[in-house]
Amino acid sequence: MNDIQQPGRSLPGTAVHKTAQFNAIPPITDPLGKHWRMPDNIREVPMDDEFAWLTEQQVQQLPEYSSSYPSGHYYGKCWKRDDGKGGFWLCWYIPCSKPQQIGIEYRKIIIKEKSK
Repeated sequence: MNDIQQPGRSLPGTAVHKTAQFNAIPPITDPLGKHWRMPDNIREVPMDDEFAWLTEQQVQQLPEYSSSYPSGHYYGKCWKRDDGKGGFWLCWYIPCSKPQQIGIEYRKIIIKEKSK
């Protein structure tokens, strides 16, 4: 049985996907995206339907929104959310099939060990 739960509460006007539709983070095309700070290489992280493997540096560079959601809802915007168990979720905005809404994808973050 899969014990991964939806991270946090729902944001009004969003659809949080419980099954993976996007195993890739879309590029930010909104002009506001030039002001958002996140790892430059976040779109290159390996991920599957449940997990994303990030380096410690990538995790540290992600803004944290554990009790709210970032404003400025545009595709590709990434952040981390505390999972309440000592780890984090990688979250990002995606297109939604419902008009006037935005979706949120998420994966449990696994921190990759440093190469020796």
